[in-house]
Amino acid sequence: MAGSILIIYLGSRVYALNRDNEQLYRQLNGLQQQLQDLQPKLTELRNQLQMAVQGRVPGLRPLEYDVVLPLQGDRIARNVVFNRTGQEGDWRYEFKLVLENNSLYVVWPRVRLYLFDQRGIQVGLAQLGDLAQLEASQSLGPGEVRSVSGDIEITLSGEPAYFMVESLEPTEKRPGYETLLPGEQFEGG
Repeated sequence: MAGSILIIYLGSRVYALNRDNEQLYRQLNGLQQQLQDLQPKLTELRNQLQMAVQGRVPGLRPLEYDVVLPLQGDRIARNVVFNRTGQEGDWRYEFKLVLENNSLYVVWPRVRLYLFDQRGIQVGLAQLGDLAQLEASQSLGPGEVRSVSGDIEITLSGEPAYFMVESLEPTEKRPGYETLLPGEQFEGG
């Protein structure tokens, strides 16, 4: 008697759970279809946002972590890699920049790396090279390639989504002459 009551109870529970399972399965299928229907619209909106942000600040590129990002057309910077370290709520942002001197002179590179949020607002900055502190160790000889790395100072809260690298006119030193500051012209041969 107790066994048949237990069997009836378990049978009704299995039936109820099976019915609930089917209902949840139908809801899941409906939500997956809605997600699939919205995916193209989301992609279109992301592309529109990216074009608007890049139109507002020319030269912005999508930020990717742990990927070598080539910098074609830059006078000094060849490529850059960005890393995010730390943990949620306390992220630190680092870079590794490869510099190359294709000139015939010793140069002191001056490069700025900017980070922007998804709205195109600058949230971070790192600078290489300071005219007030020129040192031989910061110079690049003719044909020299070197990597430099460091932290990017986050100046505003916001998740970086884009970056821009700006190579300023490097300071040059030509053999037998004083250091030329950016914008000065070499005179005398």
